[in-house]
Amino acid sequence: MAYRLAIDPLPTNPLLPSAALGSRALVPIAPSSLGLPSPLSQVDHSPYLSTPAPQFSESIISIADLFSYLKKHWLKGLYAGVPAAALIFYALGMGAKVYEAEAKLRLRLQDSSVASFGDSRPGFSELSAPQLINNHLTEMMSHRFADFFYEHFDPVKRAKFAADVSSRLGRKDQLLKAIGLYKPGKPVPEREIFVEALAGAARVEPQKESHILRLLVRDLDPKMAADIANGMSEQYMRF
Repeated sequence: MAYRLAIDPLPTNPLLPSAALGSRALVPIAPSSLGLPSPLSQVDHSPYLSTPAPQFSESIISIADLFSYLKKHWLKGLYAGVPAAALIFYALGMGAKVYEAEAKLRLRLQDSSVASFGDSRPGFSELSAPQLINNHLTEMMSHRFADFFYEHFDPVKRAKFAADVSSRLGRKDQLLKAIGLYKPGKPVPEREIFVEALAGAARVEPQKESHILRLLVRDLDPKMAADIANGMSEQYMRF
């Protein structure tokens, strides 16, 4: 038995040609042609947001370019470097001379007293040598010994030392004084000036592979530096 498939003809539109009617029956109709709103292009419909890969920029220094730059601008660098070098040399080497005096104290570690510098006494200390040396280092730079040294130092010398320190101006004060804007501050007691200046001028350190303490004192006056070093060593034995 034979069957025949019958296809109904498409409805004709007088505004469209016959060729368009034939193609319309074979091509699927797009949603836009039906008047439906199209999805927004700026909306990401993927379930995960994509993160852009980080961008790294590398700068490469060319040795040839560096030498060509130096060859081209060496004269400008010479004009800028020579005055700067002269100024630094003047600030470091042409300033006020600082003198350093040294006094040494030998410790008797076999004595029972950690502050015994005279004749040896019977008995031994339970502290080790590094601990004893560290105790003396701390004690010589303590505020208590500085007050003791101020009371027993020569009054004329300590007054001169405090006056010299108080008369020295810092870089900022020197600049202000040069332009006429410097104003002296409130007067500070002599004891406070002496103790603070002594902490900055004196330094105590152990001598390597020995039981000797080196006391170093720096000052602009060489005689004052020697007097303070000798006075500190003598008064510390008394202290």
